[in-house]
Amino acid sequence: MKKAFTLTECLVSLAIILTIAALLTPVVINSKRAGQVTVSIQHLRQIHLAVKQYQVDSGGDGNYGSLEEMGLPHGEYVARTLLNQPLKLWQSGCGVHPSDPHALVHLQYWPGNGGKHWMDNVVSWREQMILTFDLNCSDHDVNFENTMQAKYGIGVLLGGNAVKRRKSGSYADPAWWAKP
Repeated sequence: MKKAFTLTECLVSLAIILTIAALLTPVVINSKRAGQVTVSIQHLRQIHLAVKQYQVDSGGDGNYGSLEEMGLPHGEYVARTLLNQPLKLWQSGCGVHPSDPHALVHLQYWPGNGGKHWMDNVVSWREQMILTFDLNCSDHDVNFENTMQAKYGIGVLLGGNAVKRRKSGSYADPAWWAKP
C-alpha cells in the first residue's frame, strides 16, 4: 500500500516554506541595496581619485580656498575630461530616482552647481567638505528639495572619506554631511 501525504502534512510543509520565504525576503532586499550602495561609493571614490590626481598634477599648494589655491579642476576641465569618462562612472549604483531622472552622481563644487557657495565654505570645513555625492539611494517617495523629508545620501569628502547620511535638511549645506 502506497502512503501519500495527508492534507495536514501538505499544509504544514507549505506553511514552513512560506515562513522561510517571508524571513529571507527582507535579507535579500537589504543585501541588494547594500550592493547598490557599494557600487555608488566606488563610483564616487573614482571621481575623487580623478580630482585628486588633477590636484597633484596641477600643483595645488594644499591651501583651502579658491580652486586655483587648491589645485582643483575648473568647470571647463570637468566638462571636457571628467564628464567624458564612461557614463557608467557617473551613474548612480542605486538606479533612477524620480527626483533625479538622470540618476547621476553630483560633483558639488562645479561652478554651475553652486561652486561659489562651496568655495566660501571650504575654508572652514576643509577636508570635511563634501566633494561628490549621490542621493539616488533615497526612498522613491522622497523629494530632494523638501528639507523636511529624510534623504539618504552617500558622498565622498574632500579628504577622501566616504560618508553615508540619512536625515532631513538641505544636502547642499556642508553641515548635512558632517558627523552626527
